[in-house]
Amino acid sequence: MIKKIAPLLTAVLLLGGLATAAPAQASQPTKGLAGTTSTIDAQSTSSVEDSADWEAIFPDGSRYLSTTGYVPKPGTIEPRLLNFFDWASCKNPNDPNHVITSWGSKYHGNIALECGSATSSGYNHIKSRHEKEWADLIKRFGGGSSWDDFMAYVSKSSLSSPSAIYGAGFGKTCYTTPVNMINHKNGDKVTLKPTVVISTNNKRVITSYPGGGCR
Repeated sequence: MIKKIAPLLTAVLLLGGLATAAPAQASQPTKGLAGTTSTIDAQSTSSVEDSADWEAIFPDGSRYLSTTGYVPKPGTIEPRLLNFFDWASCKNPNDPNHVITSWGSKYHGNIALECGSATSSGYNHIKSRHEKEWADLIKRFGGGSSWDDFMAYVSKSSLSSPSAIYGAGFGKTCYTTPVNMINHKNGDKVTLKPTVVISTNNKRVITSYPGGGCR
C-alpha cells in the first residue's frame, strides 16, 4: 500500500510545485459598490477597452468605456456608481434624502448625490430636467451606456478635478472640467464642458448637465 501511495503523492507534490512556480497573471483590483474588492486580469481589461465603440477621457487620466461603463485607472477598475437599490430608492415612494453616492470635491469636501426631487435637486431633478441631454449625447456616439452612469462619472470628475468653479448665488457653486469624448467607429470627437451645481451649505448635488460650462 505504501509503495502505491508514494508515487501518487510524489506526483501531487510535483504538480503542486509546478502550479506554485507558475507566474501569476497580472491583475487589477475592482472596487465594488459595497466596498468589496475583486480582481480582473489585464488581458480581460484590454479586451474590454478594445471593444468600446466610444470613450470619454477625464482630466485625471481615467476613462469611461461605452461597453461597460467602467472607468479604468492605474490599479483599479470601478463598476457602475448607480446600482439597482439606489435607483429603486429614488422611485415611488421616493426617499429624497437617500444618498446614492458621494464624491470628494476639490474645494468643498464630500458632496452627496441624493435622490432629491424633480423640482429641487439631486438625481430626480437631473432626470426630470436633463436626462434627454445626457441620453442624446450618448446616442450621438452610438449608445451602449446608461445616461445616469455617464452623468455620474462626469459629475464626479468635475468635482474632483475642476478646470474652473463659479459662484452660482444663494449658497451654490458650479464646477466644470473638460471631458473629451471620442467615437472609435467614425472619428467623431467633442469636448464636453459640463455644468455641475452643488449646494455648499448642504453638501449636495443640485444639478448636472453636459454643456454650458457653468455659464
